[in-house]
Amino acid sequence: MEHRCSRAWLDARCWSWIFLVALVVRMAYTLVVMEVDPFLRANPLHGDAGSYDRIARNLLAGQGFAEAPGVPTAFWPPLYPLFLAGLYRLCGYSLLAPRLLQAILGAVTVVATARAAHGLFGQRVAVLTGLGLAFYPHLIYFGAWLIAEALYLALLALALLVAVKLQKRPAPRNFVLLGALLGLGALAKPAALLLVPLFVLWTWLAPPVRPLRQRLARGLLFVLVCGLVIAPWTVRNYLVFQDFVPISTNGGYTFYGANNADAFGGHREGFPLPIAGLTQPQAEREYYRLGIEWITHHPAGFARLVARKLARLFSPLSVASYERDFPLPFDPAIRAVYSVFLALALAGALLSLRHWRHVLLFYLPAVQVFIGTVIFYGDARYTLPMTPSLVVFAAVSLLFAKNQFNRLRQARSARQPSPCSGSYK
Repeated sequence: MEHRCSRAWLDARCWSWIFLVALVVRMAYTLVVMEVDPFLRANPLHGDAGSYDRIARNLLAGQGFAEAPGVPTAFWPPLYPLFLAGLYRLCGYSLLAPRLLQAILGAVTVVATARAAHGLFGQRVAVLTGLGLAFYPHLIYFGAWLIAEALYLALLALALLVAVKLQKRPAPRNFVLLGALLGLGALAKPAALLLVPLFVLWTWLAPPVRPLRQRLARGLLFVLVCGLVIAPWTVRNYLVFQDFVPISTNGGYTFYGANNADAFGGHREGFPLPIAGLTQPQAEREYYRLGIEWITHHPAGFARLVARKLARLFSPLSVASYERDFPLPFDPAIRAVYSVFLALALAGALLSLRHWRHVLLFYLPAVQVFIGTVIFYGDARYTLPMTPSLVVFAAVSLLFAKNQFNRLRQARSARQPSPCSGSYK
């Protein structure tokens, strides 16, 4: 009992230190980001942040969920604008407050992922994972943008941690919590809906083995809770637009923007153009139709485009609106380091296949990102949901290499004759 208490205390202290390191790094970057980030220097509300900010301010002004006062929208998912609106009400209008809270969310993501890795891979992989994520450049960099990623990644990491606990003790209340976390994640980033069927598959395949009826019941419970979390926003959209919109209508816009004759694998500013005379739900369906029509008539072009999307996904310097990689000093060194990291992650993923059923959870975000990239865009920001998995697998690979090196060294030592052998014959 004393040993268990001592081990629990050591684990708690380890997680506290990792959380503190991740938090300090993110807080420090937040305080200097306006000086070092060229995008935020040009526009503190770069990209999607401008729309999120306008919606948050309109919510506080009593104008509803709208970019323009009195003009309701379903184009954007609701959770992040509500997050901003809540902070603006508590702290006044400040762009620093959400960045500081996102630094905390980033540290939560680090620790939750490390603890999930501890449950499936052990202490050493967990510590390496925590340190790797604490200093991971893309997580720090995009965590300071006022976009939904920091909030979504924290929800995803907590969902992974809950799922790991479910593999050890499949209590129904944890399936409820898992469904709630993924439902909230979808309200932040609708692409998370791609994870729902993947997690249902996990409930069937992951240990411990359960009777068919129990697997069906737990999977249905998870899906039901996830749907119930999303449902109020779906009802709101129906009441506003008299049309079925589960979360948001930007999927069609993004899909056609990603799949057309001029597509390059990332987002082209100003395209596609709005479609006059259509409501947002009608426009979304039309955009999907146009994108599917182009893919159907240009299968070879689509195959080439998918290759470009995947190349952008695995480039450390790809930015959505830039057709070429963003130029940075020491570009070759950055690419070399990132290539080594990806190679380690791939090796770790292949090594872990021996126990794939046990560690299936960490493959799911990577599968979701790959599917999303083929359908939509590819760039460095879109790797973020699978970054925790990549770091975990890279840690597995590093420890495997270390163990192999130690075994080789021990084998060589065993073959060498002792300096004193034969002395007393």
